Amino acid sequence: MSVSGAAGHRPTTKRTDEEQVADPGLVYEAYKAMPEEYALAVLLAAWCQLRQGEVLALRRRDVNVNDGTVRVRRQVQWITGQGAVVTPPKSGLMRG
Repeated sequence: MSVSGAAGHRPTTKRTDEEQVADPGLVYEAYKAMPEEYALAVLLAAWCQLRQGEVLALRRRDVNVNDGTVRVRRQVQWITGQGAVVTPPKSGLMRG
């Protein structure tokens, strides 16, 4: 089953090659191409749908390999004149 677009409606226009969603093979290629310390970020963004700021704010205590969970407790936002600022996740609720 494939759902795309708002409320399950299919978009009326086709995506260009630049707009295509990465397939599993491309995600794996990106993961393998990354330096080891950044590779997990690719998988978290792709498979867990974490936002960039959420991935960058993760700490070791947020990842539980025993039960396979990731807790999103914060995000990093770049604010003009302030730089990187840690804030609650965009939803305002802790995810995970």
